[in-house]
Amino acid sequence: MDKIVLDVNLKFVLAQLSLVERGELLSALFEGAYDGSDAAVANVFYYINDLQQKYAVKKQKMHDLSVKSAIARKSRSANAELMLEQPLVKRKEAKENDIINKNNLLFSADDFKKKKPKSSFVPPSVAEVKNYIAENHLLADAETFINFYESHGWMVGTTPIKSWQATLKLWHARNSDKKQKQNDDEAYWNELSGRVLDRQNKVTENNHE
Repeated sequence: MDKIVLDVNLKFVLAQLSLVERGELLSALFEGAYDGSDAAVANVFYYINDLQQKYAVKKQKMHDLSVKSAIARKSRSANAELMLEQPLVKRKEAKENDIINKNNLLFSADDFKKKKPKSSFVPPSVAEVKNYIAENHLLADAETFINFYESHGWMVGTTPIKSWQATLKLWHARNSDKKQKQNDDEAYWNELSGRVLDRQNKVTENNHE
């Protein structure tokens, strides 16, 4: 036995032994075994031996924890060094990517003109509109139509006109609705005026009678 593990309770146990028994116990502890017949000495010996085994187990656990802690510290240190290096690399890569993206977004005037879609719409002349009105029997005035849409940049609201023929047909439809409403209003007032005139004539005839 290399070491004798003692605890605070051991002094009370040893107090029960005589000097002879303590001598036997000490010899047994040095030799690592007790061959005597004294039960009191044997009990104390096994008690101290059990403490020794528990101490050895505890010491081994502490050693294992110490080794694991050292490995963990070394691993954290290596990771920390790696983390210190990584941001520099990432910042450099990010900067290079930003430069590439900015270069990709830069266009010259010629590039913009090439990529900008060209409109195929061509404003019509007064003669073209008149001919189309005559051919399709549309209710519209060519000069009024052209003046109106030229003042609006050939736009319907915020939408560019793609076909002036289709727009002219819509113009015709609106004019037709207005004309029909006007005709209906005139017919209504004519009918109302006729009724009023008939009543006046009847009143006049009754007065003469």
